[in-house]
Amino acid sequence: MWAGREAEVVYDPTAHQVVMFRSDAGDNARVVLAGEGFRRLAVDDRQEMWVRDRTAQVDAEPEPLATVHSLTLRRVVGTQGHSL
Repeated sequence: MWAGREAEVVYDPTAHQVVMFRSDAGDNARVVLAGEGFRRLAVDDRQEMWVRDRTAQVDAEPEPLATVHSLTLRRVVGTQGHSL
């Protein structure tokens, strides 16, 4: 649901990464996502959609995207180690 209506997010996963928050993301998550190259594309009440150009990220970082994604999630939720 987005703005009270059903909606789909259609994107090319080889070109973009999308993060959806269904509740308040919090300032820490916003700072980390922005630092990782994501930009907030849309906001609806407490929901937020963030998008990152995957091809630009690959060119900018030598790490595999799966590693970057995992590190980003650990920073957002504030955990250490391999479990989330």
